[in-house]
Amino acid sequence: MFKRYYMKNQSSQSVIILCGGMSKRMGQDKGSMKIQETPMIIHVLEAITPQINEVIIVLNDRDRIAKYKSIIDSYLKKLNKKFNFNLIFLEDEIKNKGPMSGIMTGLKNISSEYGLILPCDSPFISNEYIKNMFEILDEIKSLYNNVDGIIPFHFKKKLENEDKNEKNNIKTNKKTNKKINGKLNRKTKENDNKKDNKNEIDIPKSGFYKEGVMKNFIIENTEPLHSIYKKNTYKTIESLLEQNEMKVKSLIKSINSYFILIDEYKDNSTNKKLNYNISSSNFKNINYKKDMNEIN
Repeated sequence: MFKRYYMKNQSSQSVIILCGGMSKRMGQDKGSMKIQETPMIIHVLEAITPQINEVIIVLNDRDRIAKYKSIIDSYLKKLNKKFNFNLIFLEDEIKNKGPMSGIMTGLKNISSEYGLILPCDSPFISNEYIKNMFEILDEIKSLYNNVDGIIPFHFKKKLENEDKNEKNNIKTNKKTNKKINGKLNRKTKENDNKKDNKNEIDIPKSGFYKEGVMKNFIIENTEPLHSIYKKNTYKTIESLLEQNEMKVKSLIKSINSYFILIDEYKDNSTNKKLNYNISSSNFKNINYKKDMNEIN
């Protein structure tokens, strides 16, 4: 375990940044790659809001810890500045278990009750997002007991497992609609609408969900590496890893999660947002070198 403190203060809100290992798709360490001449890990650290007292960076080995320490020290020295939070470096407690091990390691060592997980390859995380997530947490905790997680999710109009053949048939039917006496064949149009609606679901809202189709659909569209988890959920992760279950979404299924709809609007006609101001722009990450080229 490696620790580096830039500020002495008792932590009340914690952020855990997962830096993992070598990216297979990128072919190199992503957190140290530069966007506009600044390493991605620095972009994430600069988004940390003043109310955050503790940031834990989890890496997979000591060499990478030393590398990231050097990157951050050089950046701070160059600008003659200090971060306004305690900065802690940790090595994965269990090796080769993906982000689940990093989440477990981080949660075990935070000094607060909850920790916000962030990946090092999301340089577009905003101060507003971090602030809003903890405000949502405080609000939900004031209303409900046993809140294990605050999990953002996207809504997609069509179910992802819809039958491709049926989808193609719908398109074909639409193209072949013929007019009768100058009017659209109403029966054909109604049939098309029925087929279109077959694979649609009601627009979900932010909240807790009971086991069922809707909850499963929501979980499949979550952002588990941009979520808040309660400290003691590390015990659930330990149990899952013992079963060699490494998917973070399996953790979400196992805990009492409050789901937050991303880009949720109160009134689409006025584009007025709800209090849960979580924008999809925060979830853009860098997976390929072409992504870097587009930005730089």
